[in-house]
Amino acid sequence: MRPLYVFALLLLLIVVVVYWPRKQQFGAPKVPVSGRVLVNGRPGEYMVVRFRSDNAQLGGQDRQPVAGANADGSFEMSSFGGMDGAAPGEYVVTFYWPTNPLTMGRDRLRGRFTDPEKSEYRVTISEEATVLPDLELRMPEAQILPLEFDPVKMGSEALRSALESAPTTSNSPKAPR
Repeated sequence: MRPLYVFALLLLLIVVVVYWPRKQQFGAPKVPVSGRVLVNGRPGEYMVVRFRSDNAQLGGQDRQPVAGANADGSFEMSSFGGMDGAAPGEYVVTFYWPTNPLTMGRDRLRGRFTDPEKSEYRVTISEEATVLPDLELRMPEAQILPLEFDPVKMGSEALRSALESAPTTSNSPKAPR
């Protein structure tokens, strides 16, 4: 009976070692990066913040980490998902502020901050967790397009209706009813 007990324990140990969940990191080593984006002093809610690197040693998504801003304008960068951060280095920053966060409609800032060649915003990410200073965008209020749809302020029926009426591509089905 004792050998069977030892065998069962050994088998359990092997299963635990092999199948124990591990946090897998893809690409280059990353550090947590967070910040806040403001437009004329107000939070850039739903703003898409994208870093772009010219570092040839970085591949794929490591060259373009991205984040979506929360209601207070705060964001956490992600290269491969799960807010995994960004690889240390220098980046140009671009911004896209959708009129409709569900369909990624027109840019509320009219494309003024989407071109990395024209961007005035640059950040350096160190080897440690980085909290960026506020990224303040300035643009005349009259030129900023209005938010067409706010999923947080809409009820579930209005959200369902908006999803059903959202434009789709020929390869993407409409939301289920």
